[in-house]
Amino acid sequence: MTSHCVITRQDPTPTEEGGRRTWRTSVVYEGPCKVQTYEAYETNAEAGGHTYVVQRYRLDIPVSAPTLTVGDVAKVNTFARPFRVVGELDKTHLTAQRVPVEISTR
Repeated sequence: MTSHCVITRQDPTPTEEGGRRTWRTSVVYEGPCKVQTYEAYETNAEAGGHTYVVQRYRLDIPVSAPTLTVGDVAKVNTFARPFRVVGELDKTHLTAQRVPVEISTR
């Protein structure tokens, strides 16, 4: 694993700061990772009259790292945009955590 990533998770309960509701984030994992893709897999999402391209990848992190959950955000040093975890992993004889992630492009 030659890339480096910081994975954060949004706290489920908002806090009030200056009359505004905000959600804090905490770092779940920071360390080596690898981004992998098997083949091109794109979807076109539409929101607010704009069409976005969403690409699916796989993020690998060490088996010793904390378990990731859907919605966690991974910022990888070799990619300009962050990834969002879209699935969870559980398997027998795990040698690395290999979780599905997606990235949204313009």
